[in-house]
Amino acid sequence: MASRVLILRTACDLITDPEKKGQYDELLEADNGERIEIPRKELPGALALLQEAGDAEAVVEIAEAALSQAENSECQADIALSLALAHCDLGREAMAATPPRITEGCDSLDCALHVLRHNGSPNPELELIIDRTLAEMAPACVFELLALPDSTSNKQLREQALNGLKDMLWVPIDPRDEAARADRKALLVQASRHLTCHEQVSLYTEAPQFTTDPEELYEVALALVAAGFVSREPALVKVTSLASPSPRQLRCDRGAGPAVEDCLS
Repeated sequence: MASRVLILRTACDLITDPEKKGQYDELLEADNGERIEIPRKELPGALALLQEAGDAEAVVEIAEAALSQAENSECQADIALSLALAHCDLGREAMAATPPRITEGCDSLDCALHVLRHNGSPNPELELIIDRTLAEMAPACVFELLALPDSTSNKQLREQALNGLKDMLWVPIDPRDEAARADRKALLVQASRHLTCHEQVSLYTEAPQFTTDPEELYEVALALVAAGFVSREPALVKVTSLASPSPRQLRCDRGAGPAVEDCLS
């Protein structure tokens, strides 16, 4: 990137010239809060250097301000690409944190995709990488949101997670594909640890086709009973007799799971 090289050369000339270096040090010590004005054509280079220095947040702030000016300049695409890459860096940092902040990371990647697709900076290869990462992290993102307390403030986030879970669970799979069936079952088991009884009921009532798996039938029947008691709706308990498999198929010795147990307590 030519502008990056130009800035580096300017910086090199400054620090190797005693007089210029002295003037720069004086300005630095004064620190009057003035920001350095960079010509727009050199902005992509400055953003690249900021990102190399690890200041992705500054890149986001400066690049968003530059793009909001809606100038159709030659460097518009480069500024947008710098912004997208900065969002990717922030997303990676969030996912690598302890504990991981998966939802925050996915939000950053979503922002990166939006920038690439709506600011004249198409990059099919980068978009494909981001799409794949989002698909891989979708289950973890859903679990993180479902693990939030069941409160009014979290209602919208939990609904968002539940919708995402439905999209993942009810994708048609080949009955002969043992790996896909095992993945789906593992996803359902882990999600059930965080679902309330009403959420578990809605998971099945809105399914494109009802399950015939005995264990899943048992779980939804138990959720119907719990939901009926919690909401004082006998009709839900009555539905259980229609949704349940035969007694021989039920594994009555299985635990109800934390979420359902909470409803029954």
